[in-house]
Amino acid sequence: MRDGGVGAAIRAAGSINALARALRINPSAVSRWRRVPAARVLQIERRFGVRREVLRPDLYPDSTWSPS
Repeated sequence: MRDGGVGAAIRAAGSINALARALRINPSAVSRWRRVPAARVLQIERRFGVRREVLRPDLYPDSTWSPS
């Protein structure tokens, strides 16, 4: 089962093939992702505009959140 960050990256790119092509990796590698690899987060953010907090919320907590 993929997490939401992988789905967001694929949607932003248009397809698994387009995402893989942009990252210069094999589409089958993207197909195996359960979550976006940490090493790819910033690259995807720069290329497709998907915020790092969406791609990997476990690594990048939402910076807009503040305690009340």
